[in-house]
Amino acid sequence: MSTIKKNKIILAVPKGRILKELVPILKKINIYPEKSFFDEKNRKLMFSTSDNNVSIIKVRSFDVANFVAFGGA
Repeated sequence: MSTIKKNKIILAVPKGRILKELVPILKKINIYPEKSFFDEKNRKLMFSTSDNNVSIIKVRSFDVANFVAFGGA
């Protein structure tokens, strides 16, 4: 029996309108962010999800490209 190692996926998502449009899409694929993800006053950067292999970072829109470019997401 072989085991397959899964890599963790980190999604970098911008705050604001795009984030609100993303949530229904995540729900369609059964990925539910932790409760604190929806608290706009929460200053946390990385949030866990219902899928142990997927985390979400919520950043300013112009920071998304930097996180992707430097391998953070």
